[in-house]
Amino acid sequence: MFKVVRFIIVMMIINFSGFAQDDFASVLNSSGSVFVKPNNTTDFNINAENGTRLHVGDAIMTTDDGFVVVEFTKDKSLLNICMNSEISIQEEKNIKKVKIIEGKLLANVTPGIKGSFRIETPTSVAFIKGTKFWTISSKHYGDRFYGVEGKVGIMNLITGLETTLNAGQMAISTPQGQLSIMPIDESDIPHCPGEPSLPSSTPESYTEKDHLKQSFPPDLILENLKLIEPSYNRALDGLEEGKIQFDLINNGRGNAYDIEVKITPLSQSKHLSFPGTTEIDEISKKDRKTINIPISADIDIESMPRQFRIEINEGFGFDTDPAIISFETQAFIPPDLQIKQVAIDDNEDAEGQGFSYGNGNSIIESGESIEVTAYVQNFGDGDAENVKAEVVLKTDDPNITYVDAGKVFNLGDIKSGDFQKVDFYFYTSRRYDEENIPISIKLTEVKGKFGKTIDLGLKSGKRTQNVLETQIARAQVQSKKTQMRQIEGTIKLSDVDKDIPKTNMDSNNILAVIIGIEEYKYAPSVDFASNDARTFYQYAKDVFGIPERNIYYRINDGATAGEFNKIFSENGWIDRRLKKLETDVIIYYSGHGAPDTQSKKGYLIPSDIDPNYATTGFSIDDMYLFLSKLQAKSVTLFLDACFSGESRSQEMLIAGIRPISVKIKNDGFVKSHKSL
Repeated sequence: MFKVVRFIIVMMIINFSGFAQDDFASVLNSSGSVFVKPNNTTDFNINAENGTRLHVGDAIMTTDDGFVVVEFTKDKSLLNICMNSEISIQEEKNIKKVKIIEGKLLANVTPGIKGSFRIETPTSVAFIKGTKFWTISSKHYGDRFYGVEGKVGIMNLITGLETTLNAGQMAISTPQGQLSIMPIDESDIPHCPGEPSLPSSTPESYTEKDHLKQSFPPDLILENLKLIEPSYNRALDGLEEGKIQFDLINNGRGNAYDIEVKITPLSQSKHLSFPGTTEIDEISKKDRKTINIPISADIDIESMPRQFRIEINEGFGFDTDPAIISFETQAFIPPDLQIKQVAIDDNEDAEGQGFSYGNGNSIIESGESIEVTAYVQNFGDGDAENVKAEVVLKTDDPNITYVDAGKVFNLGDIKSGDFQKVDFYFYTSRRYDEENIPISIKLTEVKGKFGKTIDLGLKSGKRTQNVLETQIARAQVQSKKTQMRQIEGTIKLSDVDKDIPKTNMDSNNILAVIIGIEEYKYAPSVDFASNDARTFYQYAKDVFGIPERNIYYRINDGATAGEFNKIFSENGWIDRRLKKLETDVIIYYSGHGAPDTQSKKGYLIPSDIDPNYATTGFSIDDMYLFLSKLQAKSVTLFLDACFSGESRSQEMLIAGIRPISVKIKNDGFVKSHKSL
């Protein structure tokens, strides 16, 4: 299947004065790994340090631990650019542009500046003048805008829908063309983890030293986990925007810091949009926060059960046990707008009381002025929202006239089976001799997908139903609502995927790391990899009896290079939880492997790594070395990956090479009573 990527432009119109290219912007503050790619070059080969000057056309990239503040030289407007982001700054005809390839940033624009400024993402638009708001942009899921101060005009260029974002609101703009606004709490406002302090009123960030001064630890508990959705049918419907909500309570006597909420799907997540990670700065002792994680379904969502795993990770290891939320999605039920009834009035009205003029025989004849009533009725199961109608005369013939050309009739919402009227008039001269009256009505609705243009079928010389004779009732719509489909209807399950038994095994001393990457940023997909990982996760829980807190589960874009380093590093996830000579460790990986063509060594490829640069992936040798040094009771490793440079579907991962054979071995790993 070929994927069509549509680009939407997000514009921020900001008054901004022009300044010289050599004095465009600079790095005010940075931490972690931040790199600059100078204009007209191909590599991010400059480390961004405090004071680094930025020129027109330069690009900035942050990695897993990166954060940078960019200050525009003259007006002192700021961009706070968070981790895993890539942007470029440009200028054309006195318009400053920040192009977000992907990532998260806070725009803090100085009021009253001159000139103009624009932000472009791969999905949407924002018109502002001196304000403060967050932008989170994803190539796959679109954009989210969070209002902090002032007003922001948002436009989606796929459909042209527009709205205004105020402080305390979030706008969602999708690649499918939807644009919506929903209220948010202060706790929903994003932030950058590890953000350094700025020379402003921003409070200083906490430090590990400050944390260690606490006399008591935090104690986080997740409660009241639920799905909030607008239709109150306990399901997320197509084109609905809801939120996963829960209370995060700190019952401890110490503060909790640098909290990360991870959401990982345990079922199919296609056609669902949600942030995989949400950060929370701090929850004070004996305090609580209500967390709202936005989730939306697009128009192609299917009816089926869904499951998500929610992890709460605290910066110093005071995590909660993972929780599971289950709910259903319902396929979108479309409206069906039709015009099946049209009536005319050709009576001679008294002056000032109407627009019709004729002999009253209900026949359109030359030289008459005809009032028309068209009945727009919804024959679909779904409701049509914000319906608009426009009468269109499709001819240049001067002998027929529609005087209100361009007028838009606002019909409002038309519920299933209901109708609204469109009243208009036209007239002809005695020279009009055509049988067909080329008048249509163009219908649009808020979704932008179910409008149509309908010819009214008016003919001269033939009798048409008179307005006084017309009777129209609510249509009896036969329900077409789809019954809930089982997951098996979408994915053909193998025997091992079905009827997974539950045992009473006590596996508190087993750690399981489960990674499945089906969708890659720079490589072909790996068929069934995420489903295989989900199945292994169910076996780990139900058959092996491994508790949720002992399972590290990541799929697709949640399995980045940073996650691999977090797992397989000194003082990483495994290291912190391992009990020497007591803990069994199970590693499962399904995804791409790739060879280094020079050393013939193998590398696992995280979701954000290009296999053409295999050495930037995760070395099999390094993983074996780490596992062989673990003082675990046992280590069992499952690798479902090919290292030939070819995908499961026989697509080449690495340009310009033939499939090669790489022998993966590690005698030290095997001799230390580990199994592969």
